[in-house]
Amino acid sequence: MTRCRSRRLTVGPDRFRWTVGHRHGGPSGADCQEVLTVFRAEPAGGRLRFAFPLNGAVVHEGGVWRPGDGGYLNLNLPGTVRAFLDEALAAGHSLTVGAAAEVDGWQFFDAVLARLGAR
Repeated sequence: MTRCRSRRLTVGPDRFRWTVGHRHGGPSGADCQEVLTVFRAEPAGGRLRFAFPLNGAVVHEGGVWRPGDGGYLNLNLPGTVRAFLDEALAAGHSLTVGAAAEVDGWQFFDAVLARLGAR
């Protein structure tokens, strides 16, 4: 998986780090995915990975969008990352010590679009 250095995200007293990367999978290696990974930095904790498989959508350099409906999110923006983190925590996901999970990022896509549109 291609990955850049981690960036900081502060949410109240909590400190997180996050990265955006790209990976290929499947038997042919052609199944592209963008991957947003958020992990608790202070105190050290768990990791939550949002994977965005193609599934008829478009993924490229941290951008994920669904052609036809105009839904686009830039995973390189701290506000977008914060919205994904907030939605995942509200859905019961945890970043406590030892927790590690990968979720389909598309399941949060509409809620994040709505959250960002409400600002």
